[in-house]
Amino acid sequence: MIGNPWFYVISILTVMILSFLIPLIRMKHWWVIPLLTLVTMTLTGFILPNFYDDLNWEPLIGYAVFLTVMSVTMTILSVMLWRKRKSVKEEGLPGHGDEQDEYKK
Repeated sequence: MIGNPWFYVISILTVMILSFLIPLIRMKHWWVIPLLTLVTMTLTGFILPNFYDDLNWEPLIGYAVFLTVMSVTMTILSVMLWRKRKSVKEEGLPGHGDEQDEYKK
């Protein structure tokens, strides 16, 4: 495995942030970040061992699958959250964003 812990910290934070932000921008393309995560990290898992003798591809591919599962889970949760919030807002239930409309009247 890669000995630098910042590789893991940065990759996990990047996946988490992008998994929450992309569904906000385009909810139709919720699958983009999990797919990009799998492709990018899988390629990294196959390319990095060619340059470092102490790296194996198996743990890196396992880490790529872990990040993909985490990304899918977070993306689905964020899509569900935003769909529910959108439906509540469209219904116009009191106590969910209508306070400003009451002050305008």
